[in-house]
Amino acid sequence: MTHAETAPELQLGPIRVAEVLSAFSLATDLGAGQPMGDVLRMCYMAMGIAQELKQPEREEADVFHTALLAHAGCTAGASLFASLIHGDELAAHRDLFLRDLAKPVNILKWMEVTSIGV
Repeated sequence: MTHAETAPELQLGPIRVAEVLSAFSLATDLGAGQPMGDVLRMCYMAMGIAQELKQPEREEADVFHTALLAHAGCTAGASLFASLIHGDELAAHRDLFLRDLAKPVNILKWMEVTSIGV
């Protein structure tokens, strides 16, 4: 008997959108320079807020799916971003997220430390 004849049959059910978006979020975490699971944590917090606000079930579902797309598209400018950064662009991106972006001076300090030709 061959392995295919003796192996248990693999039963695949339908793939849920949430499963695809969750997997996608892990890839976008990396592309955005964030630790793996960053978007999943944001999604968990967003769901907690939606539940605390007693949102209808349909709106909770919208919050859930939207939160999983938090970094979607953020990698489109990754090569341009990398060309403007001297050193490790992922570390620079992480550092930017840790700054208080409501204060322009923090952004200017970040640019001074990480950017070339600015």
